[in-house]
Amino acid sequence: MATIKTLPLLGLLLFIIGITPPNMARADWVLNMEKSNLSYGSIKKNSIGESNHFQRLEGQITEKGEITLLIDLASVETWVDIRNARMAEFFFQTMDYPTATLQGQVDMEKFSRLKVGDQQSFDMPLILICTARAKLLMRNLSFCA
Repeated sequence: MATIKTLPLLGLLLFIIGITPPNMARADWVLNMEKSNLSYGSIKKNSIGESNHFQRLEGQITEKGEITLLIDLASVETWVDIRNARMAEFFFQTMDYPTATLQGQVDMEKFSRLKVGDQQSFDMPLILICTARAKLLMRNLSFCA
């Protein structure tokens, strides 16, 4: 029975992504949605903090270390149906911008040294493209093999 590595990433407010390689050879790592979560925090009425997340993500890390995460903005989950609809329509403008993209680069030499069960954190720049705007973010991501 083959061993499958899963790679969670931690950062971007609260950002947990599980990534699984199609085989153990040097290949692209693909997002494992069952082990993945992308959450963000919002503030309502200047004082009420809320944690929300997205239910549908697609992503990969190529063998060159290029990170791409596609976020289905219509899959926003706030635990209130009307708020989900309003966030999708008015905040994320999903009719015009259905997907956000997060891009980055990981040093695959460091990444490839991880053994199953190992964890290492890296500070890295990420580019978030959402509603036709791009934002550079510096985030600390934790990789677990």
